[in-house]
Amino acid sequence: MSYCELCGAQITGKPIPIVVENDVVMQVCGPCSKHGRQHPSKKKIEKKWERRQPRQAFTIKLMSVRKDYSKLIKEARERLGMTEDELGEKMGELGPVVKLMEVGKFKPDEALARRLEGVLGVTLLEEEVHE
Repeated sequence: MSYCELCGAQITGKPIPIVVENDVVMQVCGPCSKHGRQHPSKKKIEKKWERRQPRQAFTIKLMSVRKDYSKLIKEARERLGMTEDELGEKMGELGPVVKLMEVGKFKPDEALARRLEGVLGVTLLEEEVHE
């Protein structure tokens, strides 16, 4: 003999499992079953998982500054006959920033690397693939 967990009435037959509010599962009588949603049985859950497609791998492509950026910046600047201050002025940066990049102590972000590419005519950004 079982009793409805919602109204306390004696349940004749089989209790109905329902889910109420914050995923609380209750065993209730027929009239009280309208106060929640039907709780999925284990068989339904297993079938749901069987139908699910396996995860597919995806690839992320990001732009990153090349490892030899400092050498490329210095060689291109010297090839164009510019000083560090002149290059910095053309890019809207200070000369010391250019010097730090040339010695490898300051790695340019993507926006700065694109400005350098435009002024110097070199390729500093490369595509990095992550799986």
